[in-house]
Amino acid sequence: MKHYEEPSTFGYEEGRASKISLRRNGKTVFNFDRGMDIPPEDEETETALAILLKQYN
Repeated sequence: MKHYEEPSTFGYEEGRASKISLRRNGKTVFNFDRGMDIPPEDEETETALAILLKQYN
């Protein structure tokens, strides 16, 4: 994850995180790089993403 001090229009949901990548067993299950590349694959991925966003976005 790459995040900044201030929110941006390029951030996830216009927040502070501009790059987020989640991998499970070597497979990318979510990727956001200033825009949605790979949406969350499943509920576990959504939960992990929510935890990260609560702290960094």
